[in-house]
Amino acid sequence: MLALAALFALLLFPLGIAVGSGNELPVLLQKAISAPVLRGTRLGLVVLDGETEEVLFEHSSKEAFLPASNQKLFVTSMALERWGIEYRFEVRLYRLGRSSGGSLWGDLYVAGVCYPGFSSSAVYDLAAALKRKGVEIVEGDFVVDDFAFQGGGGLWMCSDNPISLNLGPVLAEVGIEVKGERRQALLPAGVHLIHAEKSVALAELLYEQNKASDNRLADRLFLLLGREGERGQMSFSASREAMMRYLYKIGVRSTTVVDGSGISRGNRTTPRDLARLLFRALRGPYSAEFLSSLPIGGRDGTLRGRFRGFPIEGRVRAKTGHISGVSALSGYLFRRDGRTLVFSLLVNGVGNGSRTVDRGLNGIVSVLDRLPLPRPPDQRAVEPGFAAPPGGGLH
Repeated sequence: MLALAALFALLLFPLGIAVGSGNELPVLLQKAISAPVLRGTRLGLVVLDGETEEVLFEHSSKEAFLPASNQKLFVTSMALERWGIEYRFEVRLYRLGRSSGGSLWGDLYVAGVCYPGFSSSAVYDLAAALKRKGVEIVEGDFVVDDFAFQGGGGLWMCSDNPISLNLGPVLAEVGIEVKGERRQALLPAGVHLIHAEKSVALAELLYEQNKASDNRLADRLFLLLGREGERGQMSFSASREAMMRYLYKIGVRSTTVVDGSGISRGNRTTPRDLARLLFRALRGPYSAEFLSSLPIGGRDGTLRGRFRGFPIEGRVRAKTGHISGVSALSGYLFRRDGRTLVFSLLVNGVGNGSRTVDRGLNGIVSVLDRLPLPRPPDQRAVEPGFAAPPGGGLH
């Protein structure tokens, strides 16, 4: 099987000369980026040393490309730095009015119904918590506060939320009667907290976002990252500004952000920017969680069917990206010789054969495993502007 995969990779790379970007690429890499399956496209590539951030190979690495779902890498990095791996969102039940004798004399409010990380079981947990408080009758209305997500077109992401959809019926199912209406309103002053239900941890959410390339989840997290304060309303415009400030702070300065999922055709980034972010993540305090969220070549997620049977199967962790005309792959290659490479491959101008282009990208990454590399990092000078951060952490 490995021999067949190696033969297939060689067939992708006939003799030919690549259009370079001013630097001399190794012959094998020139052949790989000139493969027939990539003809007619515009391709950008950069490969960094995972220890020093030294640029080892590049081709059109500073040009702007549509990143597709590689955009989710920006959300992953900012979320980990902003919140930390154990951060959890909360859905909260409030009462407006007193509670006595099994009755809640006023309205029952639920806030945070659009937050990510809650399954259908959370609906029953909320209802059971209210039941444990001795509430059997809600004399007022059942009020849903999801207004924080209504700014800037975010309300569509609540349409499939299990709490928003099912909490009312489940209250009846566990024996709690709501005499009033179901309505939407902002949480007013003077409410009293009854119960808070926590979501799964952020690390688990990012695992789901990146392994499955979940667009809805990515845009929810993107909106939350731009919120001012816990009760602030969310909007895409505020989140764009927050993300651009974060990226500028960490030295990613040739990127234009429109959303978190990568669906928008207004997003732009360069292979250099993506690789810089990936290097920081690799050397930062959340490297294990960042890496574990990425699909593994030939094993799981959106890379389950790629690199299978290749010598590098299981040694590639990368984020895929596909929208019309775009194919992207950025992440890490753990070489047989123990070296770690950070790479970003962005291809625009893809025709109808995106899977064929993907095979070309697979072949490029396979070549990176076989290429002779410069001397070990401690014997090399680091390119100015790409030095590892002090202590290896995120700053």
